[in-house]
Amino acid sequence: MADVEFRKDDEGKGVICIRGNLTMATVPAVRNNIKKLTPSDGLKETIVDLASIDRMDTAGVALLVELCSECRKKGCSFKVVNPDEMVRKVIRLAQLEQLLTEEGLD
Repeated sequence: MADVEFRKDDEGKGVICIRGNLTMATVPAVRNNIKKLTPSDGLKETIVDLASIDRMDTAGVALLVELCSECRKKGCSFKVVNPDEMVRKVIRLAQLEQLLTEEGLD
């Protein structure tokens, strides 16, 4: 199971916090919750906070790539923050460090 929380500041920065597992079993519900919670426009920057992710698989990575693509099509910057070592490894294995973060995962 995974929970999603969204907050937006007055300057157009949106933060999506995902808690729990981001796996094949949870991605469809997480995707739906993100779409319900986030505005369709008006964001200048989207940040996905992964500090509370317990587990992530390739379906979770695919969701992050999808979110990144949608944001960039709207002219919104996108980055992933606070991944733990397990999440970093999954993102590195998919060779997506530079796509999903502004500075990589160093």
